[in-house]
Amino acid sequence: MSLSIALRAQINKNAINKVSWKVSNKKIARVTKMGKVIGKKTGG
Repeated sequence: MSLSIALRAQINKNAINKVSWKVSNKKIARVTKMGKVIGKKTGG
């Protein structure tokens, strides 16, 4: 049970990260092009 809860929490976290990354990406887009922004946001 705790596994499915953790999975759901991770999916929600990923969705939020994608949205916030898209928002912040508009500001950082000129500095870095692709993977570095994502890596900093998600930590990997």
